[in-house]
Formats: sequence, structure tokens, C-alpha cells
Amino acid sequence: MKRSKKSFLNSDRPLITVIFYPRTPGQALRTVLPSLPWCDAYCWQMDFLEGQYRTKEHIGRIIAAMGDHPCYVTNYKRSNACPGITYDTIADELLLALDCGAALIDVTGDMYDTQTYEMTYNPAAVAKQTELIAEIHRKKGEVLMSSHICEYRDTARVYEIARAHAERGADIAKIVTSAGDESQLYENLRTTIFLREHLPVKSLFLCSGSHSRLHRRIGPLLGSCIYLCRWVLEGDDVSKFLQPDIYTARALMQNAGFSDIPKPDTSR
Repeated sequence: MKRSKKSFLNSDRPLITVIFYPRTPGQALRTVLPSLPWCDAYCWQMDFLEGQYRTKEHIGRIIAAMGDHPCYVTNYKRSNACPGITYDTIADELLLALDCGAALIDVTGDMYDTQTYEMTYNPAAVAKQTELIAEIHRKKGEVLMSSHICEYRDTARVYEIARAHAERGADIAKIVTSAGDESQLYENLRTTIFLREHLPVKSLFLCSGSHSRLHRRIGPLLGSCIYLCRWVLEGDDVSKFLQPDIYTARALMQNAGFSDIPKPDTSR
């Protein structure tokens, strides 16, 4: 695998990425430390972290625990543990995470102008987004722009949104739609391949809905650059996870012919 450390962009295969939502640093470390040998990277949803822990000390400690594994950080307004948080504060916290060692920063497509489908075309908001993205790049960070639509959209519309992400400076375009029946599922699979073949940047295309589980599991094998999966903690019911558990993700990648995935030493 051709990949430099602390990057989501220099891999020739999807990165096995543990997604987690801790409310405290202790919860974060209970996921990060045991999962290190099993994954390539982490997606830390910092928006769930309680406000008193949003300091350089705590954020730095969590990211440092990931070692050489690159960290993708979100700070979504809609799910934030700090009610009433402003976009300026969100941006400051994302830049703090970057300064503490995060590699990839998630800037939502409606940042500075909240929209139902997380995509704004307001010129003033877009200007502030591009300014923030430029600042992240100046600090040697990578940018993912996300739009959680959570409704079905055809390939043409998904591509249109992803192109807008790229035009604003994003290195990865993330779009989440939905699949409510087999025809929508099949279109989403086609969309994944289309984005891989035509988008000028990398993509992370996901879906929710009743027919989303297959797409979540094989989408990375068709073109998405990040394989979001869950680390299984004691008492977890894996059947309730929208994302595959890490063991399923690893098995699918092995069966697809990837031979360079992490090989943990299970003899200890």
C-alpha cells in the first residue's frame, strides 16, 4: 500500500477506519487503544465530546493515542454536545484538532448557512467555507466536505453535489443519501463507481435506509476511499450497527483480494 503516515489521500485501497462517538476522553481511549492493531485510521466524531473536554490537553491526548494512524475529525452542529454552538466555534475547534495532530477535517456543505440537506450555495457562506478550507490546507491538513442528505438522490444529483465539494477545495467529497428499495440500492452502487471514475477528488459515498446495509459493506470495494466500521465493545449488538463491525470489514477486504490490511498479533 502506497501511503504516507497521517494521510487519507495517499492510499491505493480504502482505509479501514474505526468510527466512534465518545462523550469523554476515557470513552475515546477505550475504543482507540484496543483497536490500534486492527485498523488503518480513525473517524472521531468530536461533536459528541462534552464541552469541558474540548481543550488542547484532552484533544491532543486522544489523537496522540492513535499513534501513526491518521485521524478524521467531525464537529457537526446538528449532533453537537454543546447546545447553541456557533459555526465560528466549530471552526476553531476543528483547527485545534488539526493542531493536535488530526489529518482530515470534515467541513459540512452547509457550514455557515444551515440547510436541511447540508448543502448551501449562499455566496457569503461558500466564501467562508473556502477560506476555512484554505486555512486547513495551509496548516498541511486534508479536507473532507460532507452533505448528509439522508434521502435518495440519483447519480447525476450526487455527482453535482460532489463536484461542488471539490470546487470549494475539498480533497474528499462525502455524501450520504438513502436506499429504500432494491432499485435505489442498485443505483447507489452505480453511483459509487461513477464517482470513482469521474470525480476529480476522492469520494466517500454512503447511504442509510432499509436497503443500505449491502452498500455500506461493499461500497468501499467499489470506489469509496474510507471504510467506516465499528469497533465492537462488550455488550454491543452488532446487528444494530449501520456500519459493519471491523471484523466483517476486514474479512470482506481479504476476500476481495487485499493482502496488505493490518495483521494484529493475536498470540498475546
